Amino acid sequence: MNPCFNLAREKWIMVLDEGGRVEEITLVDALVQAHRWRKLAGETPTQDVAMLRFLLAILYAALFGSRPFSTPDDALDAWFALWEVERFPADRIAAYLDRWQDRFWLFHEERPFDQVFAGRDGIDMENAADMAALEKPGKPSARGVQKASKLNGVILESGNTDKLFNISTGEDKNSLSYSQAARWLIHAMGYDDGGIKPYYPKNTPMNRNDDLARCSVAWLGSISPIYAEGDSLFETLMLNLVLLKDGQMSEEALWPRQRPTWEYDSAHTVEMVGTALPDNPAELCTFLSRRLMLIRRGESVLGYVRYVGEAFPREAAFTEQWTLWSVPKAKKGEAPLPLPRSTRMPAQMWREAGALLVSRSSDGFAPGVVRWVSLLTRVDQSPLRDRLCRFHYVKALYDVAQSSNMTEVLEDSLTFSVSLLTEAGSAWVDLVSQELDLYSRIAWQVGLLAEQLLSAEGGKQREKRNGREVSTPVALARREAAQEQFYHQLDQPFRSWLQKLRADDAPETRQAKVVQLRRCVRQTALQCGQEMLGRVSPSAFGKRMTGEDGGHATAPEAWVIFRRAVNKLIPLEQEGKNEGGV
Repeated sequence: MNPCFNLAREKWIMVLDEGGRVEEITLVDALVQAHRWRKLAGETPTQDVAMLRFLLAILYAALFGSRPFSTPDDALDAWFALWEVERFPADRIAAYLDRWQDRFWLFHEERPFDQVFAGRDGIDMENAADMAALEKPGKPSARGVQKASKLNGVILESGNTDKLFNISTGEDKNSLSYSQAARWLIHAMGYDDGGIKPYYPKNTPMNRNDDLARCSVAWLGSISPIYAEGDSLFETLMLNLVLLKDGQMSEEALWPRQRPTWEYDSAHTVEMVGTALPDNPAELCTFLSRRLMLIRRGESVLGYVRYVGEAFPREAAFTEQWTLWSVPKAKKGEAPLPLPRSTRMPAQMWREAGALLVSRSSDGFAPGVVRWVSLLTRVDQSPLRDRLCRFHYVKALYDVAQSSNMTEVLEDSLTFSVSLLTEAGSAWVDLVSQELDLYSRIAWQVGLLAEQLLSAEGGKQREKRNGREVSTPVALARREAAQEQFYHQLDQPFRSWLQKLRADDAPETRQAKVVQLRRCVRQTALQCGQEMLGRVSPSAFGKRMTGEDGGHATAPEAWVIFRRAVNKLIPLEQEGKNEGGV
């Protein structure tokens, strides 16, 4: 087989230029000309996340791979030197890619990029198109073989179920160009779903059958990635180029040698392998969570072979710099170990701004990249001071039953003054956390009003389940919808308010800004309540008995109780006072 489509030379990276046009460019141009591009512009947000980590792995390896820093100050000096010239060194990037260009062939007889060359039953990269039976209608495909539509993330389709928003249809969805396939290959390594079965027989030389590598979603799909975003691709790459783990100024925070997986001495082909956590970001960003082999015919990719690759323990996986953390309750006699947060964040990222801004709490940790940006800001005469920083959140969701299908992608961002991450900004951080806690209690009251209005209309609000009294499914749905409406209406006011906060705000300025937002929150809550009240049926205004104990429910009484609760949480005459003082 002749090597084909070298990722170090061909055009396959999609970016958005300064004029808002999408371009497909080479890997070298993506990095060397990164200051010219606004951002990556792949087919989906999750693909951009995976591609961003791929580009970072090259930068880690090309710029810092063979020469680990001796001191934290050396790492910071190197970072600020790059930031000052506003571009990456073309000679070092070109030299690195030249050195490893044989590992970047999409099709290669020994080391195809991010792939295996051969699978079971005699299938290999050269004969796969003939043996996979993808082009033979009615004939089952070879074991472990998937159509291109499974790889193509814009289709979101499983083997048995059509996915949401099928952008590609007909024959187009079962065929990918080489450039498309390369992007989706990297995406699959990070976000592949858990609907995967063992490929080789268990407990054989080709199947390690390690419990760590059970058939579950790939690493990026199992966490909630949060990354820093700049005004250009160069700035985004730089802000996420974390040279000191978790932004700590200590010898322990220095990374060892950066080694992406294409630098491995030999190809990894064994299935279901448990391994140690990578100790450097370049290796983690290119981690081989799957064994894949693209199947082509002519200039098109028709499908791929897929089986489980490697996995590492998730507990205390602190090489990962892009995730929130949670601390689960430990077993008796054991110390709790933090885990990457796998649950979805709220629809509005700012509702968890406290967890994002606070470096360490009893519930978890801020992402390492947030603490890294905080460190960059605290350096004397830092060029990042007085800037707005933006953190981007992209979460893939999978079906609940088997995680065999990606069903939804959540995306949001949060912008605020980088000064809030400094020591001087701690007063605001504490206040923001307290205010968000207050607003969650008001949201709870909004939801409770929705339930009580349901009861006033004759609907069932509570029921007994497993010996406990809980909200009925209908009441729960009403409550959640009302709360989401409250947060939706508060979304833009809160974002605008957050962006105006500055670490050097005087106490009286903080007082005035808190008063301003509390007034908005109070008005928003009352407006949501009035809208719900205006939608109830006339029968809700009459006295309705709700039980044998003489209890009753009416819409006016529910409204009075709601207003009283809101007034207690944010009294009109004390809007600016809070529990911690300002």
